[in-house]
Amino acid sequence: MGTTRILESILGSLGVGGGTSGTAPPGSAEAAAEAGGTPGLQGMPGSHAGVSGQELIGMMGELIQQHGGLLGLMEQFKQKGLSEVFCSWVGLGENQQINPDQIQRVLGDERVARVAQRFGIDPAKASELISQYLPKVVDALTPMGKIHPNTAAGDTMPIKEDAED
Repeated sequence: MGTTRILESILGSLGVGGGTSGTAPPGSAEAAAEAGGTPGLQGMPGSHAGVSGQELIGMMGELIQQHGGLLGLMEQFKQKGLSEVFCSWVGLGENQQINPDQIQRVLGDERVARVAQRFGIDPAKASELISQYLPKVVDALTPMGKIHPNTAAGDTMPIKEDAED
């Protein structure tokens, strides 16, 4: 399954470009599944700081891909001493927060500056957005509390139906 389909699935759970039939409770895993989406992303905005919900999902997806998938991103967090934070997003418990300075430390100034430039926002705003939404995306991509093996290559990311093997 390609990244585009996965990101579209996530967007469906946000109500961007998709919707539910109305038979499942809003915000539930069932509602996200009806939308073809991934549960856990209901807190993602339609637009934030001039960046659309679709652009935010794309931004998070690109960051994950640039690190070789979730395993590569996890390794980057480990190298910067933040593996417990990342692992909380993957696990089934509560997600630990990460602040914009920590995001800057993990991703590096240059990568954050490129993201900011691409979306026409200040690097500090880019770090803030990433710190708010990357945990939600990682959490949604790991609904079973573990990283799907396909993420090692970085060319695909799991969605709910893939993670149930």
